[in-house]
Amino acid sequence: MKICDTQDCTGCFACINRCPVSCISVTQNGIGHVYVKVDEERCINCVICRKICPANGYEALNKPMDTYAAWSLDENEHKSSSSGGLATLLSRKTIAQGGVVYGCSSVCTDQVKHIRIDCLDDIPKLQGSKYVQSYTNDTYGNVKKDLKDGLKVLFIGTPCQIAGIYSFLGGDDDNLLTIDLICHGVPPQKLMFEHIKNKTEINQEKTLSFREKNGYYLKIIHENNVIYHKSSLFDLYYIGFSKGLFFRDSCYQCQYANKNRTGDITLGDFWGLGKQIPFKHDIKSGVSVVLVNTAKGKAAFEGCKKDLFFEERTLDEAVAGNYNLRSPSAKHPNTEKFIGMYGIHGFDKAARECLKKDIIKYKILGLLQKSNLAMKIVGRIKG
Repeated sequence: MKICDTQDCTGCFACINRCPVSCISVTQNGIGHVYVKVDEERCINCVICRKICPANGYEALNKPMDTYAAWSLDENEHKSSSSGGLATLLSRKTIAQGGVVYGCSSVCTDQVKHIRIDCLDDIPKLQGSKYVQSYTNDTYGNVKKDLKDGLKVLFIGTPCQIAGIYSFLGGDDDNLLTIDLICHGVPPQKLMFEHIKNKTEINQEKTLSFREKNGYYLKIIHENNVIYHKSSLFDLYYIGFSKGLFFRDSCYQCQYANKNRTGDITLGDFWGLGKQIPFKHDIKSGVSVVLVNTAKGKAAFEGCKKDLFFEERTLDEAVAGNYNLRSPSAKHPNTEKFIGMYGIHGFDKAARECLKKDIIKYKILGLLQKSNLAMKIVGRIKG
């Protein structure tokens, strides 16, 4: 039983969650991307998996109704979030109404995964960007149970994960609110954890962070101690992510990388804000692009307005500043070479060989940034 073409599989796990006889399991390719495998002896050929697989044709995309630049007025909430803090604000409101939130956890041991939270104290576990594929595991089934029990559910994920939850459920639900994130592409967890092990030798629980207010840094925290902290311009995994060296095949041809969206609300960074039309506000602390895609999303955003700074912008401006609202990320010219080398040499050697030119460019850019910062500091001292 072939569920979908391998190169189209997004690893959403909708098929695993939906299989009535639990005959679908997870397998990995050479560099760690997860795919599904059907146990032919146990399969009853009901083809439910095929029917609900979003890769076989997902058409429930929404054209954005409204576009905003926005951020939370709660200073702590804004500072602790990657950009504007909208996901945190919506999570807080959902839980305050007795609901639950599903999203990718930044706290992990050997797996980055979606978790369910139902108390305000757990919201920090979902904050921050995670530049790796998150496993949804059995969360779709848990969402279905929560909805059946009458709970309000907020589900946050990549567009393909949002498509997966709708496909699994067989449609929408009045109590379900979804947020899709503007996605650059997803590397496999195997590579990230190998990189972390090479740098830290820590196998216990750790918190991962890929973003800070002053830039992009891979930070690893263990027992409240920062054990690794490196700029995206100098970290090997981060450079590979930025240049699209090891994404899933489906990422390079992503059907969701356009302005029509899967979620009720779309969130991301508002790159290019103010270039087309002046924006007369300080954006140093981070600003979110918010695409309101459905009536349900509009109602949720309206309910947040008193807690937000927001300004309506144009969809064209948002699309112009966010490449992945126009097109999938490009495949690195050395991707196939990396795949071949990885099985022999491991992550570090394969990545360094395949990213030689990129490493040099990023190093020069990093040194220039440090030089500019030093000049600014000297200027302030002299002033």
